[in-house]
Amino acid sequence: MNHQELTNSYIRITYRDYPCLPKDLQIGLMPFPSRFDTGENALSFRVKERQAGRSLLRRMANEESGTSDFRLEGREGEKPVAYMKGKPLFVNLSHAERIIGGVLSKVREVGIDLEASDRNVSNELRSRILHPEEVKQLNDLDTVQIWTLKEAALKWCGSGLRIAMKRVHILNHEDSGVSARLDDGRRIALCSFRREQHWISVAWTPDFT
Repeated sequence: MNHQELTNSYIRITYRDYPCLPKDLQIGLMPFPSRFDTGENALSFRVKERQAGRSLLRRMANEESGTSDFRLEGREGEKPVAYMKGKPLFVNLSHAERIIGGVLSKVREVGIDLEASDRNVSNELRSRILHPEEVKQLNDLDTVQIWTLKEAALKWCGSGLRIAMKRVHILNHEDSGVSARLDDGRRIALCSFRREQHWISVAWTPDFT
């Protein structure tokens, strides 16, 4: 399949599938070939990948409100800023091997991260990303899942990996959802699940303070 055919292949995830997600969030996934599948150079591939992510968010916004009046701003490496019918729309994107994920909400800040669930990671990586109080608490969580939870939280606040992951403290993790706290005291709500051979984690501004 070429880039255009894959751009038309779209999977929507809703709160009905995952009760831990608030109703105002929309999550979409889009298959996308890797650079090694297409043989393109890194620059050309990155441009197409970026365009595909924007196309995904535009399609999600159109599905949400039935309008093509969607505008996305922001330089590469920055959290995107979107507008729908001139009103702010909270969005975020994540790119992984052969897949792109997007999340949007009209009412709250959001973040998303996805990684292949079979990705090999070292014990050293796990020790670098865990908050000191999480070492025993998160024994039952896969390292890749923890990574996506923490990166989604950092993308929610707009910092990305400029802030160390161990500064995100996961306070609890249950089927009903995950809560976390940044070292500046800000609280974050999250949901994490497997889909399309990937761990997908979504972060949003919680209703609680």
